[in-house]
Amino acid sequence: MRTTCRCSPRGGGTSLAGQGTNAAVMIDWAKYCHDLVSVDPENRTCVVEPGIILDQLNEQLAEHGLRYGPEPATLCRANMQTQGSARAASGVYRSLG
Repeated sequence: MRTTCRCSPRGGGTSLAGQGTNAAVMIDWAKYCHDLVSVDPENRTCVVEPGIILDQLNEQLAEHGLRYGPEPATLCRANMQTQGSARAASGVYRSLG
């Protein structure tokens, strides 16, 4: 027997758009996928895992003179998955400054 199951990635749970109220398996990235993988200060880019908290990301980027924006009111709880699902920024094409 084969069934279809939808999966929905979950960020920090800070969105107001109701992404958590659906008929899908929720995948919470925050517990195990929350690291800054690499930083390229010269090109002002970085690679992160989707569960990294934006406040923590900016703390680590500050060592390289960089900062990620935008800054939602929930900066201390919001993560990259939140930014992607809320369409606040592109996790792939956003440059750091």
